Amino acid sequence: LMVTCVHHIEDFLQRCDRMLVLLTWHYFSRLWCVYEWAAFLAYHEAKNLRISVSTFMRPASRDQYLKAIPNISIQHCRCHDEKDRVLLKQKIAQYYVSEDAFENFAKGTAVAMMAVTVAKISGRSDFLFETEFVPWIKLAFDIGQTDLANALMDADPVAWRKTSGLEFMVLGSGAGPGRVKFQDHLNEWFDRYLQPVLTSLKLRSVKPEALQVLGKIRSKVTMKKSSQLTRMSL
Repeated sequence: LMVTCVHHIEDFLQRCDRMLVLLTWHYFSRLWCVYEWAAFLAYHEAKNLRISVSTFMRPASRDQYLKAIPNISIQHCRCHDEKDRVLLKQKIAQYYVSEDAFENFAKGTAVAMMAVTVAKISGRSDFLFETEFVPWIKLAFDIGQTDLANALMDADPVAWRKTSGLEFMVLGSGAGPGRVKFQDHLNEWFDRYLQPVLTSLKLRSVKPEALQVLGKIRSKVTMKKSSQLTRMSL
């Protein structure tokens, strides 16, 4: 059963609408986790992935995340069983342009989604922007993804917070409208600047024939869901 599940992990991820990752700094040191992360983002838009990191990432642990992502490596990420590494390398060869392309895709998407995740807290002050958000811009440059770094530089969460009426601490239901406006700013920046970079990275990393197959599968899944909803409404 385990072998069957492993061979069909792509089928499972294709049929997931969203993915939530409880992200510790150890996550990107495990090859199965890195493969699952990349596979989901190969099949879905990045906005369908959510990260829960606030419990784990503190000033004392931030550097652990910043070190973990550049160290993503098929050869050096851990596997409980070395046979898994052989299997995953076969899967990567099947779906990705190269091992380097797979690693770059995983690193780039990880930096992008971490930046999106910390955008809210980094908008509270210039100091938090410098300590929470700017390191991800620097890391994008460090891993050689200039387009990603430039897209992150177009984010201005401090200004978004001010124009959303959240410049001063607002508690309770009164914060609701401001939070919605802030999220609108974040979504607009994501769609305009970040998503095109991630799409380009995907097209350079995933084999064209794999993307074609994935597109057909998504269409079938969408049609099936629409059919189910139609029957439920009758």
